[in-house]
Amino acid sequence: MLDIKLFRENPELIKESLQKRHMDPAPVDEIIALDEKRRA
Repeated sequence: MLDIKLFRENPELIKESLQKRHMDPAPVDEIIALDEKRRA
């Protein structure tokens, strides 16, 4: 499980890691958007 803090501070790292595993990085953006909405 990944810490939400990592998503906030370094989403590109997570996206690159997913792409290396041939996985879709789009959920990273969705998670960030949901987190921003929740924190608003």
